[in-house]
Amino acid sequence: MKKYVFFVCLIMLGVFSNSAYSQSTILDGMYGCQRATNGRAYCRRKGSESLQAVTEEFFIRYQIASGITPIPSPTVVVKPAVVLLAVDELSAFDGAWVSTTPPNVGGRIIFTRLSLGTREVSLPVLGQASIRISDGRDNSNFKVSGVGFNCYYSVSFLRGNSLMTWDLKSGDSVCALSSVYDKIQ
Repeated sequence: MKKYVFFVCLIMLGVFSNSAYSQSTILDGMYGCQRATNGRAYCRRKGSESLQAVTEEFFIRYQIASGITPIPSPTVVVKPAVVLLAVDELSAFDGAWVSTTPPNVGGRIIFTRLSLGTREVSLPVLGQASIRISDGRDNSNFKVSGVGFNCYYSVSFLRGNSLMTWDLKSGDSVCALSSVYDKIQ
């Protein structure tokens, strides 16, 4: 009789059971709950070995039922995405222009887009040059540079961007003091 009671007690404790959940807490048919590296809680359903996502509330209940002090989910702060649209501040230069400033009256120049913030042009006096937004040096808004020169201009667009004026703010001696251009294309 003593051996029989002993074996019944062992069977009730699950010692002879081969199931994966024989030594686990089972709550609402779920066992083996744990938190994954992504911060979410997963459990196995009784009768299945695959993991199933569970709610945070269920996971805390499972931890309490298992005698574990509940560990809250790590706080994830979602920051709103900021989308910046690329604005090409040099697009007003694009196209063909003609000089109205002596001695280069009628001289045609074409600004070619190299990248979002750079234009290339062959200027009457300076030759091949690139134009970029300036760093604000001497109250300039555009920098014109090439081999052997850097010119800082305040460039204004008038008449719906069909007239362009350049006023020199600082630069090398080869830089024109001022220029006016009319857009032809």
